[in-house]
Amino acid sequence: MRLTRTIRLPLEAKPSETLPTLEAYTKAFNLVCSIGWTDSDSNGISLHKKTYQQCKILGLPSQLCCSARVKATEALKSVQARIKKGKTATCPVSKLCPVRLDARSFSIWLSERTCTIRLLDRRATFKFKVPKYYEQFLQWKPCSADLLVKNNKVFLHLVMEHDVEDPVLTGNVVGVDAGIKRAAVTSSNQFFGGGVLSHTSNRYKNLRGMLQKKGHSGKRHLARMKAKENRFVRDMLHVTSRKIVNSLQKGDIVAMEDLNGIRDRTKLRKKTRTMLNQWAFSRLQFCIKYKAEARGCMVVMVNPKYTSQGCSKCGHVEKANRKSQSLFECKRCGHRLNADLNGSRNIALRGRMQVATGNMHGVPPTTLDARCVQGRKALALSKPTRL
Repeated sequence: MRLTRTIRLPLEAKPSETLPTLEAYTKAFNLVCSIGWTDSDSNGISLHKKTYQQCKILGLPSQLCCSARVKATEALKSVQARIKKGKTATCPVSKLCPVRLDARSFSIWLSERTCTIRLLDRRATFKFKVPKYYEQFLQWKPCSADLLVKNNKVFLHLVMEHDVEDPVLTGNVVGVDAGIKRAAVTSSNQFFGGGVLSHTSNRYKNLRGMLQKKGHSGKRHLARMKAKENRFVRDMLHVTSRKIVNSLQKGDIVAMEDLNGIRDRTKLRKKTRTMLNQWAFSRLQFCIKYKAEARGCMVVMVNPKYTSQGCSKCGHVEKANRKSQSLFECKRCGHRLNADLNGSRNIALRGRMQVATGNMHGVPPTTLDARCVQGRKALALSKPTRL
């Protein structure tokens, strides 16, 4: 199994040294995107033939021309995928695009805290500092990197890779139900409240509304407040995900709902829609996933349909089962349970079924009855296996 981390290294360089390269790279990126958008073309070879000479005129070295074209091609493909799903999209445009570097355009010596980067007119040498937290990754293998300027500082975002042994699965599946009222609930009876997060998000939302009415005078305050809110949310999600992962054993399986596109397929009132848009489930799941993999656990994403309406005991699915936000009561067997805990156990059941059947792309959202029986049989027959 291969682990990947991105470490953020501040370079001892002035923004004026790298800005000309970033600006030329951005022009090349926007040029390729514009031509690809006009011609409805996202083929890398075709776009290379159409744009290479024009990118060279901007003064970019050959390798950075190819890098900008590859990055633009990925952006165009992403936009086309969005259009195919019926969503609106426009031509990708960047104000200051980070420069993607590879083995031909940069070299790094972590022990000496030195790197060389290909700029417009030369290959420059820079010193950098490694924050204490990132020292644990210094023995990993450096791959690619991104050069960028943020807040008048120059950073190198370095991608590190490390191969570890595949874990031996124990057969224990832990379901994690991410929610708005509660940040997360696990099938092992762990509850992580989201009240502080919701309260803080609402406070910042109200403050944003007041500042936006002030016009230009509130812009700088809005920018500072946005950064402060983002730091607070990230800290809360990291703390929650760390507590969940620390409760796992090596070889456990973590099951979570695949909630991609939930904002597009749900029709809600404005107040509820605002709460949903503030819901940072994707970031929380991302934190749980990479931390669980580093601990030697497997992560599976399951179909979320009916997990809140199905009974985790008998499998009966009915909308009326969900008595309230916090109470679940099955209309067939009378099973009463916290609604979020019931949902997490359904998620764990689906995760167990996916591992037992080898279907890693989600269980079809049919009734839960058959899966309950099959899931119990699969759990009784499961043996430790190697991924």
